[in-house]
Amino acid sequence: MNREKFFLVLMSIFAILFVIAFLNNRAMESSLAEYQKMIRAYELYTNGYYEDFFHYIEQNNLQNLTYLKSLKRNYSEFYIEGLKKCVSGDYEVAIDYFKESLGNVEISNPLYTEILYYLGLSMINAEKYQEAEITLERLLDFKDSIYAQKGLRLLIKLYTKTGNLDRAKEIEKLMEVE
Repeated sequence: MNREKFFLVLMSIFAILFVIAFLNNRAMESSLAEYQKMIRAYELYTNGYYEDFFHYIEQNNLQNLTYLKSLKRNYSEFYIEGLKKCVSGDYEVAIDYFKESLGNVEISNPLYTEILYYLGLSMINAEKYQEAEITLERLLDFKDSIYAQKGLRLLIKLYTKTGNLDRAKEIEKLMEVE
């Protein structure tokens, strides 16, 4: 009888150890799969495929990598991506890139007015006329810039299209004075 109890206890210990080893192995496999996803996400990020990176971390629920969304990258990266999206007709995404670019560039930078112009243009193409008006109005402070001039002409057309003829004439007069 003692021998049977001994074997029963011994078998119970082995069964418990087996369950622990099995659960530990499953946890390690799960961690390994998670790390493989993270490595793939880092590859996308470091190679500059930011849009794919953002989709990948959302698709795979990699919450521990969302901090990379908030890191300030060079404004020109966002600007170039915005131009690509604008040219391809994806104006909503272009708007996001141009806004991000504006948030990372100094007002004194000559590209500032260029970014504002393309942001306004993308907003018009996306039929976000009020936002475009506000954005393009900011170019009034930069009348010496070529892109400010282009943006203000675009703003005049927008005001004419939306029926705000008085404001269109005001801006025309301001441009003539300069």
